[in-house]
Order: sequence, then C-alpha cells, then structure tokens
Amino acid sequence: MPPNLQIAPNLSNVPGFLTTMGSLTRLLLSNNHLSGILPFFKPFAVVDIYGNKDLINSPITHTSTSPTNNTSRNKNISVPLGVLIAVTSVVFGVTVAILLKLLERRFLLIQLSIILH
Repeated sequence: MPPNLQIAPNLSNVPGFLTTMGSLTRLLLSNNHLSGILPFFKPFAVVDIYGNKDLINSPITHTSTSPTNNTSRNKNISVPLGVLIAVTSVVFGVTVAILLKLLERRFLLIQLSIILH
C-alpha cells in the first residue's frame, strides 16, 4: 500500500510540490474549499477536485469532478469484464455452431455410406 501523505490543514490552494512527486497516480482534493489554478500534474495522475468550486482546472491535468467513492473502482472493472464475458460468449456460441455443423455433416456422410453399401 502506498504511503499516506498529510498536508497541513487550512490550505487555500494546491501546493506546487505535489506536481514533482513521480509516483503520484491519484490525488484526492475533493471538498477542501481550495481556490486558485490547479497546477499541471504528470500524465496518468488523476486529480479529484470535486467540491472545490473556486479551483480553476488546468486543461492539461486529468481531473475528476464527480464524487469519489468506492464504487468508482468497481465501475472501472465492470466494463472490461462485461466485454470479456460478451466476447467469450460469442466465441463459445460460434464453436458450438461449428461443432454441430461438423457432426451433422458426419452424420449425413454415415447415412450416405450406409445407403451406398
């Protein structure tokens, strides 16, 4: 588990040193009454700014303005899982259809050989 970072309370803007943290992937700033311009964060760092109406979003930083909760992680998993299930179902269905066609053809060939003999 990544270490927790505590920042002094009662800040009015986002500290610039946070942008230099190389391993930062998600920063939760929701409902902290922050103001000013959100600094640029490295690509792939998601910054949650929900509830900070006076905070101006940098157009380059990937931000989330919706409430953060535990179900957001589940939503991220459910889409690829649904696609995987759908693809698996299609592959299974096509495989069954091919096998049935092969069995039907073999059955017809057996009947034909009985008739010819």
